[in-house]
Amino acid sequence: MVKCYTPFIYWIDTTGLDWQSDEIIHLTITDLFGNIVFSHLFKPVRIKNWDPTQQGFHIIPEDVANQPSLNNYLPTLQKLFDQADTLIGFGNTTFDDLFLQQVGIKLPQVMKVDVQQQLFK
Repeated sequence: MVKCYTPFIYWIDTTGLDWQSDEIIHLTITDLFGNIVFSHLFKPVRIKNWDPTQQGFHIIPEDVANQPSLNNYLPTLQKLFDQADTLIGFGNTTFDDLFLQQVGIKLPQVMKVDVQQQLFK
């Protein structure tokens, strides 16, 4: 029997750098070929203003004002992460994963590749 591998590359944008108080405002998941599996903006629940220069995408409050909250997508996101056999990110083990776990995503116990840590060893 042939096993189908499902590695995902993922990244988030947030309202700030504190995983305990800031919120995810963007999440993208792709496969290894760059095909988008999931990508969405989210309206934060608690945070109303943030400094967009702290992010790579410069998302401003007006960009997410009419978007649903991340809570609306938690079941879908959990199903996607549960399918993964490898999780690849840039700073994921020290940043992204903390934010995802804070909102209730249970990341699977699979191989995790943090490209940032590999580059700066």
